Amino acid sequence: MAKAYAVMLGILIGSHALIGWFIEGSRMLGVLNVDIFNDIVYTLCAVALLIVGSTHTPVKVVQAVLVVVGLVFVLLGVGSVIDERLGGLLPTGTTILDHLLLFGTGGAALLLGVSPWARKPLTTNGVPLN
Repeated sequence: MAKAYAVMLGILIGSHALIGWFIEGSRMLGVLNVDIFNDIVYTLCAVALLIVGSTHTPVKVVQAVLVVVGLVFVLLGVGSVIDERLGGLLPTGTTILDHLLLFGTGGAALLLGVSPWARKPLTTNGVPLN
């Protein structure tokens, strides 16, 4: 289950980062921050998640990456709530949707990274998918 979530989260934030590289200094869909700092952090996290989620990596390593990515996102969320421009790193400023993205994905990654049931593979009709 952790590997599947790592791939899904990697695709989600990777696509956000990819689009962000092309519309720098603006807001994606008018509501999501796409400043260079976000693009760098999202790209690095997405690459790490996609690598551990799509290769034959032990589940404990996948969970460790999920915990690190979760901490990064939650800390970014806390920092952006305190200062919406994150000390000048995000000149466009964050919105409530940015906070929801950071806390939602970060919190889910943290919970899945520390939960023991995340080691079980996703199954369909009793056949493991990962």
